[in-house]
Amino acid sequence: MRLIRTVTCVSWLLSASLVTLVSAQTAKPPTAVSLIIRADDIGMSHSVNMAMQKLVSTGMPVSVSVLFVCPWYQEAVEILKQHPN
Repeated sequence: MRLIRTVTCVSWLLSASLVTLVSAQTAKPPTAVSLIIRADDIGMSHSVNMAMQKLVSTGMPVSVSVLFVCPWYQEAVEILKQHPN
């Protein structure tokens, strides 16, 4: 059950995220691209925060926005403090 919930949360997070391809600028050839995952509205629930924690622990580049008017925002802030890059 927990695995299903985690997979559902990660799927929701990724589908709700804006995935942006950014062309590389410096030492890479002009055809190379980088993937940055944009995650909006973390802090809205514990499950979204846990999915975000799993995502940032992979080391993939992410851009995040936090909903500070939601009850789980403090947990989201703590997760992001643990992964400053």
